[in-house]
Amino acid sequence: MTSKRLGRSPFILFGGLGFQYCTADDLNGLELHKEEWAGLAGFEYQYTPKLSLIAQYLGSSPVAKDFFAFSDPTHEVSVGFKWRITRDTTVEFAVVENILIFNNSADIGVHLCFGIDL
Repeated sequence: MTSKRLGRSPFILFGGLGFQYCTADDLNGLELHKEEWAGLAGFEYQYTPKLSLIAQYLGSSPVAKDFFAFSDPTHEVSVGFKWRITRDTTVEFAVVENILIFNNSADIGVHLCFGIDL
């Protein structure tokens, strides 16, 4: 992950890459890719010092080798907020919606995160 504030503005850009590897190449006869890649790009608007509005895109490589829409990459968009409760704790909430290909990830989801800075 990486992030960058745009000058002294309340706008922050962030992004990241992910990689997963699984030693199994099938699941109940379904051929799987051993590797999965993911890329994340996002935008944060720091509305107040304690509240930010967030929008992000997540694209992932296909999971299955030859199984309908699961052989296509996923594209998901999340929109929500991040609230700093105390100096060391945050709560994030977002609604997640798949786009472009509608049959290979959840139609709609909820992202909920509680973070503690140690």
